[in-house]
Amino acid sequence: MFSMHLIKLIEDHAESLTHEVLEDLMTNQHTPSQKHIPKEELGPRIFALYKHLGNWIGDPNDDAIRTEYERWGRIRRQQGIPPSELAYCLILTKKHLRRYIREHWSVAFPGNRIATGELVCCPVNTFA
Repeated sequence: MFSMHLIKLIEDHAESLTHEVLEDLMTNQHTPSQKHIPKEELGPRIFALYKHLGNWIGDPNDDAIRTEYERWGRIRRQQGIPPSELAYCLILTKKHLRRYIREHWSVAFPGNRIATGELVCCPVNTFA
């Protein structure tokens, strides 16, 4: 299934995605408070989000997701991070994920009729 291949791709590249998000958070004008959070603390949180995306998508009603975000929010509140910056961090995380998908992968349809297994995930530059 295409969606499982895409999720696996994202999880396999969680480290590089995390690095990109961290760099953006540290330099973005909308997230100035993030500079006060050590990368050693922030990085694993972002990495876990990407690395466990399949688990979260597979069970979207799981209380673990809510619990994790509540815990993250409490910690950031204690650190003095404004809620608007916390929301913007999530927006940036999503932005980098969407950019990664757009730049590295596309869907190729091998025929007019799409049957099970016909969706193929290919690098974008393969079609050049």
